[in-house]
Amino acid sequence: MKNTLAAAVLTGGKSSRMGTDKAFLPLPDHPGETFLSHTLRLVEHFPSTFLSVAKEDDKYLPFGIQQVADHWPEIGPMGGIASCLSATDADALLILACDTPFLSETLIARLEAAWADHPDAQCIYCTDTDGRMQPLCAIYAKSALPFFLDAIERQKYALRYVIDQLNTFPLLLDAALASQAAANINTPEEYRAMEKSPLL
Repeated sequence: MKNTLAAAVLTGGKSSRMGTDKAFLPLPDHPGETFLSHTLRLVEHFPSTFLSVAKEDDKYLPFGIQQVADHWPEIGPMGGIASCLSATDADALLILACDTPFLSETLIARLEAAWADHPDAQCIYCTDTDGRMQPLCAIYAKSALPFFLDAIERQKYALRYVIDQLNTFPLLLDAALASQAAANINTPEEYRAMEKSPLL
């Protein structure tokens, strides 16, 4: 039976530094598109997609995506990923963050191809030539869930703590794709600078 890969999009936490919900920021030069709608469009071909949220909210209903409320609030992406892995019946989840708005179809395709080529990997993460890991542009197998639960029990909330225990495959990206995976937007200044970015 063919392994199944679903997707989960993290909605970006409290957005405290931005001062407004990053998920709904308009994407420059893409009329009618927001950070979240752009990310969801990239995974619309997946058999199922989850929206990781702090708590279920009517503001996400127009997207028609199943919301997964965080079972472990206040611990960052660790709790959101564990919650989505608990909710899915798929063999693995592609995890993306909605505040990395430069992601492209090419990058998603690279991740999907790596997963197809390395079905035994419990984590496939993007990396660059300097070895910088992008754990929020990555694929996590359902079999990684016990490691997440153990880390939460131990109050070890850094994703690297879990990844170091998994069977991993680092997906080496060229400079352009690595920049897409790494560039997240957290402040109004970073948002204003987007319009000048060659990544858009």
